[in-house]
Amino acid sequence: MKKIKLALLALSISLTSLAQDAKPVLSPLTKAYLSETAQTNSKQNMPKGYLYKKRADGVVCISAIIKINDGHADGVQNSLTRLNASVGTKAGNIWTVQVPLENVIAFTNTSGINYIQIDEPLFPNLDVARKTTRVDSAHVGYALPMGYSGKGVIVGVIDFGFDYNHPTFYDTVGTKYRIIKAWEMGTNGTPPAGYSYGHEISDTNALKTQGTDNALQTHGTGVAGLSSGSGYGGPSGGKFRGIAYESDLVFVGVRRDSIGSQWLTGGFSDFIDGVSYLMKYAKSVGKPIVVNISWGSHSGPHDGSSLVNQA
Repeated sequence: MKKIKLALLALSISLTSLAQDAKPVLSPLTKAYLSETAQTNSKQNMPKGYLYKKRADGVVCISAIIKINDGHADGVQNSLTRLNASVGTKAGNIWTVQVPLENVIAFTNTSGINYIQIDEPLFPNLDVARKTTRVDSAHVGYALPMGYSGKGVIVGVIDFGFDYNHPTFYDTVGTKYRIIKAWEMGTNGTPPAGYSYGHEISDTNALKTQGTDNALQTHGTGVAGLSSGSGYGGPSGGKFRGIAYESDLVFVGVRRDSIGSQWLTGGFSDFIDGVSYLMKYAKSVGKPIVVNISWGSHSGPHDGSSLVNQA
């Protein structure tokens, strides 16, 4: 029995030693980076698609996130110091690091590190959203019986912070105003038929004079621009054109009186009322409609059984 215990202890120590000496697991992007740099046989190569930073001492580094094996923090720190790598945040065993380009290969072989994830660059993509989603092909009718641009369709947006005078809510040449009407739920005035609150604006000049449903916010403008903006007033070629750029627009401004009280002045019943209002209008003019609600919450059971979902 004693020999068995000693053998198990020896095996345990051996396995622990192997775990300590094991190379880090590399993320797919990390492997891709090593492959690209290996092809050029240059330690200072900077292929595109990766995040580089120039430290205060002038050294160019690549950023990464690493996971440290338990109990190996000191050893890893010493190894990184020898590689002239800089450690930023230590969130438990998850660290951010910057590694000089010439030491990346040695870094990816550092013992005591469980996982290495070379940083993935973040950048805005809204200017290429139509191309990425192939909507540009639908616009020109590629492999389709015709092109689709939202013409003859209503886009209803339930949000807040609409700029009624934004150029993108005109057509592509800036002559036709595309906002048909708006229901400002938080404004005193004339409610739409069937409702007892808010203010409906159906006149173009009145919309332009009003200017906005909420001067403190711009979220609705951004959402409506993405879904339906014509791109007029922006860069040439419609760089910031939306998806259904020839659609008619109807806005529902949910009650949001200020940032501090925004969750005290509106609720889920507003969404039900808003959708109903938009659907009734679309039916009255005989046009199809798409309703956009760019909101989220953790209310309800998330199984479709809440009263809001059923409505």
